[in-house]
Amino acid sequence: MQRKLSLALSLLLAFMMLMPLPAMAAKKVTKTGTASSKIILGYYPVDYIGDKSAYNSLVNYGASFNAISTFTYKVDSLGNITGTPPTDGLTLAKSKSLKAYALIHNFINGGFDTNTATALLSSTTARQNLINQLKTTLPKYGYAGVNVDIENVPASCRSNYTQLIKEMKAALSPLNLKVIVSTPGKVYNDTTSNWGGAFDFAALGQYADYIQIMTYDEHYYGGTPGAVASIGYVTKAVQYTLTTMPKTKVLLGIATYGYDWYGPSTKVVNYFSVPKLLTQYNITPKWDDLSKTPWFTYTDSVGLSHQVWYENAQSTAYKLDLVNQYGLAGVGIWRLGFEDQSFWNTVSGKLK
Repeated sequence: MQRKLSLALSLLLAFMMLMPLPAMAAKKVTKTGTASSKIILGYYPVDYIGDKSAYNSLVNYGASFNAISTFTYKVDSLGNITGTPPTDGLTLAKSKSLKAYALIHNFINGGFDTNTATALLSSTTARQNLINQLKTTLPKYGYAGVNVDIENVPASCRSNYTQLIKEMKAALSPLNLKVIVSTPGKVYNDTTSNWGGAFDFAALGQYADYIQIMTYDEHYYGGTPGAVASIGYVTKAVQYTLTTMPKTKVLLGIATYGYDWYGPSTKVVNYFSVPKLLTQYNITPKWDDLSKTPWFTYTDSVGLSHQVWYENAQSTAYKLDLVNQYGLAGVGIWRLGFEDQSFWNTVSGKLK
């Protein structure tokens, strides 16, 4: 499967398009709670100064999940990390007994940087520098471990990527710090593409504590319209992953968003913006039974035709059934702040 943009890159670009929307205000909600034995991890980004959407999700629904991963630290070619931890979110997570993981990434100047990834991974010194900084930074802010989200990695770096995770695990495990690796959702042993070729699932499964497969953006920002995560694609990704590693290491990526394609443009929709569109244009959404996802079309005020595919509680339920069916370790939810009570009701109902 070819991609014009990496998974998280397309999402980050899309989220920037959504920034003008007001952040969800904190409010009183019904606390569903979770006693689940599964890992229910929510990704916690701060997209711009003053962005409280993820924080408010933690306020409102923090009883329904048990871990967060903060999109915090940029890593450079020398292995140096920079970033400001969301201390308000970390404090709140701690008060709710949620584990927190620091996400490291190579998102530089508007994109996941190939040159940075290559230089970092190919240098023993840079890899060790990164690990040494994590050994200091993670305990300082009370993190339970690291979430590695290095993308747009050339396939030629496959062995070096694995080596980083091996070295990271060896250094962090004695400190009781976990290593989560965010990977593309792969449906076969892709060894050549810049999308998935660098990720050796069998090897990574030996060293990482958990592998979170990003089973979303099957149809992506800037591409052709279609399901963000059809049940067929997600099922195949789970099945392939389980041929390479134990099920107890696998976190299934769950999306809380969709895309609105119109002309040459794309924008993000979520649990809050979709109902507004349905009301504004008097739309009854359709259900695609093959992909198990909702969708609809509309024509805007200037005559542009739009096609919207998105995730909702019903489509999410089918994916959560896979977690139970295959005995996976849990889920990784991209992202906090785009979901509502119906999403968490479904999660709490499915993941016992």
